[in-house]
Amino acid sequence: MGQLTFWIASADTQRIKRWETLLVREGWQVSGVTSTEALLLDASQARLGIALVDWELLRGRTAEAIRRLRAQAPGVSVVMTSDPGLAPEKVIEGLEAGADD
Repeated sequence: MGQLTFWIASADTQRIKRWETLLVREGWQVSGVTSTEALLLDASQARLGIALVDWELLRGRTAEAIRRLRAQAPGVSVVMTSDPGLAPEKVIEGLEAGADD
């Protein structure tokens, strides 16, 4: 599937493994990271990709982290994931910062 990479960014390594298993099975290139710093470093070197970012990983720094990722890796789409029950204002915060819907 070419140069497109899926980054799975979560502090939960089990969650990373589940996503990785599903996406690799479909033929995608996958990179799991457990910190925003690792995501920024890896994604900034790529031309295209999709970052599935767990809201819990960004807690307290959501807007800043998304803006930095968008600035350093403009070809990477940011899709926020979370457990059910995330407050609507948190979703809005991520979208306003540049996450894709």
